[in-house]
Amino acid sequence: MVWKKQRTIFPSCTDARCPHLRNIQFMEYNKVHGADVLALSTVAPSVEKLEIPSWRLSSTERLALLSGLERWANTLRHVDLNLELTGSGQYPSIDTIFPHLVHLSYLSISSIQLSPTSLRTTTAPLKEIHYSATVIEMEELQWHLVNPDVLPSLEICFLHIFPGLEPLSPKLP
Repeated sequence: MVWKKQRTIFPSCTDARCPHLRNIQFMEYNKVHGADVLALSTVAPSVEKLEIPSWRLSSTERLALLSGLERWANTLRHVDLNLELTGSGQYPSIDTIFPHLVHLSYLSISSIQLSPTSLRTTTAPLKEIHYSATVIEMEELQWHLVNPDVLPSLEICFLHIFPGLEPLSPKLP
């Protein structure tokens, strides 16, 4: 990523900082590195919307990604960290910093990055969730969603079972 200090390209940027940048979206064909997210969190400290449609990180890049997300903890309202279960690579969990994302109202993520336990114990005012998980994780989460104290502001919830992990037959009593 190259930052140019030209007002015609980044009119709201000064001294390599973009304090008014609120929306960052990576395209599917971009290879996202944890260092990119960390650098952006320094340059644009007030991001409210972050979308990374496809990503795989090494363990060292995972720390950079988590540090970047933590820097935005007080501003992030919309997080979309989708991934596909193809290829190799590590998929970083955000369980450790998720409790600090207290302003989230939209979340699209999978159980690989965020456990059902972390999702159901959040205090963020989540209004919309898109969540992918295994059948067992989904059953665990659905059991907790019937409790009115769990995610009380939730209005829209899309639950997706990982492809190829659907139950083969219904459970018999």
